[in-house]
Amino acid sequence: MTTAHQDTDPAIARRFDARYARMSPTDKLCRVRQLTLAVARLALAGRRMRELRSDDTEHLWELARQRLGSETFARVYGDAPEPHGTRRAS
Repeated sequence: MTTAHQDTDPAIARRFDARYARMSPTDKLCRVRQLTLAVARLALAGRRMRELRSDDTEHLWELARQRLGSETFARVYGDAPEPHGTRRAS
């Protein structure tokens, strides 16, 4: 397995790769899920710090808009609220 460990000692990178190669597909999927949830929690925490006037519902709408892109978001959710209770123009 070849991975890019640019800031990791080569011996440690080989150990990491070997351990990952021994993981079952289920364990790998669980790891991906855990990392995805961690990134989502960090994104939400960042929005809470930057957008103090917004509530969690507004934060989650905006995170969905960022993740999906405006076009896909509009197709899926339609006219969802903008941050601070405004609405997008149709």
